[in-house]
Amino acid sequence: MDIFGTPIKDPKLVAVEKKRLDKLIEQIETEIADVENNALYRGSFEWRFEFPEVLDEVGNFVGFDVVIGNPPYIRQEELGSAKAFLKKDFPNTFAGTADLYVMFVEHGMRILRPEGQFVYIIPNKWMRAGYGASLRRWLKKLHIESIADFGDLPVFEEATTYPCIISLRNAPATGRFWAMPVTTLDFAESLATYVKAHRFEVGTPSLQDDGWQLANPATQNLMAKLRATGKPLGEYVDGKIFYGIKTGLNEAFVIDEGTRERLIFEDPKSAEIIKPFLAGRDIKRYLTPEVSKYLIFTRRGIEIERYPAVLGYLSQFKDRLTPKPKGWTGEWKGRKEGTYKWYEIQDAVDYHEEFEKPLVMYQEICTYQSFGWSDGGIYCNNKIFILPEASPAFLAILNAKTTWFFLNQTASKLMGGALAMQSPYVKAIPIPLIENEADHLLQILGTQILSLKSTDPTTDTSALEAEIDQLVYALYGLTEEEVALVEG
Repeated sequence: MDIFGTPIKDPKLVAVEKKRLDKLIEQIETEIADVENNALYRGSFEWRFEFPEVLDEVGNFVGFDVVIGNPPYIRQEELGSAKAFLKKDFPNTFAGTADLYVMFVEHGMRILRPEGQFVYIIPNKWMRAGYGASLRRWLKKLHIESIADFGDLPVFEEATTYPCIISLRNAPATGRFWAMPVTTLDFAESLATYVKAHRFEVGTPSLQDDGWQLANPATQNLMAKLRATGKPLGEYVDGKIFYGIKTGLNEAFVIDEGTRERLIFEDPKSAEIIKPFLAGRDIKRYLTPEVSKYLIFTRRGIEIERYPAVLGYLSQFKDRLTPKPKGWTGEWKGRKEGTYKWYEIQDAVDYHEEFEKPLVMYQEICTYQSFGWSDGGIYCNNKIFILPEASPAFLAILNAKTTWFFLNQTASKLMGGALAMQSPYVKAIPIPLIENEADHLLQILGTQILSLKSTDPTTDTSALEAEIDQLVYALYGLTEEEVALVEG
């Protein structure tokens, strides 16, 4: 101890402590220098420094006169952990499945001064997709000036996008705006001239929450009439819209005719669980599809020992069929984690009995109006939807021109004019009230077409289909002018 009674430290320990403190001081001095030299913002853009005019005399944020741009199109799968922040920071537009550009609309309006002008070019999918519902509801409260929709035109040569140009003003909503469907990129004079010549006014109260249709007043009125006259298909079928079967490994479960015959030859009981199987491209208008593939339908709870030939066949794929164990973090060559056994198909398909009934089938993406038919017993993959317990009269209505007109106004458009036939759009199809006589006639006509097509798929049934169209027009109570709109 020294003369004051303080313990004398080991010189080596003192040297180590001094070295640690010197390093800490150096680190703090570096951080201070970085702040003083603005290194924190090196390579970044701080608009408060670049645009001091957006602040008032005391430093309060006022906003930009104009916000214009083409925000990044980042799919929601890539947002990851950022979703928690986005949900908190963008309460008006956030959706768990929304691409990032949706939130950029809210941010752009947030930094706009009163009466400021906002213009973005963004994908048009927000107008009809489910993830755009929050954005649609929010925009109806704002002052929309115009929306120019380019449909599926190749505006960007290097990217497959379906853009629109939306113009807003930071002012009270007016309840109406200019809509301009753009159908060509070959303008006689300019885009501005084209837009001015083809624009029409849309009232925001007429826009449906389940999707916006930028249609002229005559079309808007006709759509309102169809909705008021018919019952939504979702209610008509009591919610029974199902998608096909996801096996988890088609290579194992989907077989050809030769393999089917061999398995049945080895064990006749195999026929009980081998079902005719369709892919999306097999669905055609008014046709019962020809089957060339078959599904080994080993649904949940099956007693696989009863089918030794099938068990033996599936065993060659066992490594690839085995579900990933819960909590497994390493590489896995089998199927994703699940409660199914290795020889069972991946989805539970609790509604599998519906495939055995008469039903309507349609593809997830349709390039033309193609509602097909099955008398029952045909299964399909998950790119096909089914409407069970159907009738030829119901099929006739779905293949009528009014249905295709309605879907073209509501469903998301893809390249080449194809429609995305997701359930929200199909559920909204208005099915008219069919009285006894009309139901009888539609049943007869639908049955006739199915019979003719089953004999020869190339048979011309246009005359019978025209009769169906006229019957359906009458069920909706359409005028000559409205029929002309439907028929284009």
